[in-house]
Amino acid sequence: MITRTRPVVAFALSLVALGMLSGCAPQPEPEPTPSAVFASEEEAFKAAEETYRAYNSAYDAIRYDDPETFEAINQYTGSKMQADDRKAISERRAEGVTRSGELVVVWFRGQKFESGALSATACNDVSGIDVVDAEGVSLVSPNRDPMQAVRLEFALQNDQLLLESVVRVEDAECVSAK
Repeated sequence: MITRTRPVVAFALSLVALGMLSGCAPQPEPEPTPSAVFASEEEAFKAAEETYRAYNSAYDAIRYDDPETFEAINQYTGSKMQADDRKAISERRAEGVTRSGELVVVWFRGQKFESGALSATACNDVSGIDVVDAEGVSLVSPNRDPMQAVRLEFALQNDQLLLESVVRVEDAECVSAK
């Protein structure tokens, strides 16, 4: 019986040694991807730019006197941005304010994308936009800078990048863009 045990023990020891060797073999590092939705950071930035441009197009179509036109922007925004927009639009509507013209995105630059959050900066030409009060008087300052830079924050929700905030920032390159 001793002769049968030795081959079994030798076989078991060889399996243990083989397992140890394979555990020491270097495993390939997985390729990091920004998210399961985007194959690259560049793809995420492109999607964010498309979202931002679509949001601005939808916002340009809003008529403060027609609440049905407000809903179009919601498909591009997260809940915080929706609440901020709803408040601002409601205030303008109550004041009898009208808006005309279009915002033109001059450039868009992705800054950072990780863990489903994306930040970017955009330069906007607002020279074609006018805001008029109920008496027909423009509320736009004659000193308004026609070029305005904004910091944008997006969040990935249900495989879609949604705009979470827009904050005006100083950017010398944007001011000199026109």
